[in-house]
Amino acid sequence: MSSSTEFDSLNSVKYLYLRELSEPRDNLLSLVVQEAIDNRSAPPSARGEIPEFAETLKDAWPIESVEGCKTFELSWKRYAAYLVTEELIGAGGTYDDEVYTGRLLRVYAKSHFLDYLARDTADTWSQSSISNWFA
Repeated sequence: MSSSTEFDSLNSVKYLYLRELSEPRDNLLSLVVQEAIDNRSAPPSARGEIPEFAETLKDAWPIESVEGCKTFELSWKRYAAYLVTEELIGAGGTYDDEVYTGRLLRVYAKSHFLDYLARDTADTWSQSSISNWFA
């Protein structure tokens, strides 16, 4: 992200899907995410197939990337670490002490992950020189 306009644009979408995570070169990290919407024009798939779920699914719509959804590519020339966690895995902890800006793409000034990096690397880097991005 090179400007606050791009940052704001990414944070204005409702949902994001991770489409690609790669290291095109040594120590270069590339991340591609795509906007997704609740697709109300999609055909009702399994809504009526399972009677037990009929009430729960009556107002449910698939979340999909469709024509017109935005794609964002983020890249970092250098990075200290990255972590990918599947969305269904929740920590169940509290994060009130973390400091960040953004909604879907967050830039952390203080986080549990930055604290972990400081411990794991024997604090060989300055925490003020590294941001923690989360998408």
